[in-house]
Amino acid sequence: QAAQWVPAVARTDAGIGVEARMLTRRAGGIVAVGYSEDYRSSFVRSLLVFDGQPYPFDAAALMDHQVSGVGFPRSILDMIGRCEVRTWLIPKGKMPFRLPNAYEPSLMVFPEELTQLFELRYTRMPGGNFFDLWQCTDPSR
Repeated sequence: QAAQWVPAVARTDAGIGVEARMLTRRAGGIVAVGYSEDYRSSFVRSLLVFDGQPYPFDAAALMDHQVSGVGFPRSILDMIGRCEVRTWLIPKGKMPFRLPNAYEPSLMVFPEELTQLFELRYTRMPGGNFFDLWQCTDPSR
């Protein structure tokens, strides 16, 4: 049931879920859906969780933390730096982890340190119609 509901919520084109699963199989290893200004596309992340992939962190929870004055978790920065997720699915043509806070749009959910670290550790690869693949640049991962 969720396999039909999640893509419908994320986009009017249910093909987004099919593509996310296809790209995950193609990439192999640990794959997660990341965030961008196209927040709705991230809703498909649940499908990958049902397929055994991780759900490393939740942007909505990070938004709540941010407006509550809680600092950004160092553990997320460390996870990106270690390439714990080998491949990220990022909405096509969007900058990874550039997401305004829904409560306070002048704030970006992810700090500049994370976006810079991500761009240092990951490279955009060919993807599909809805997502770009961003893979860890460390060949041992």
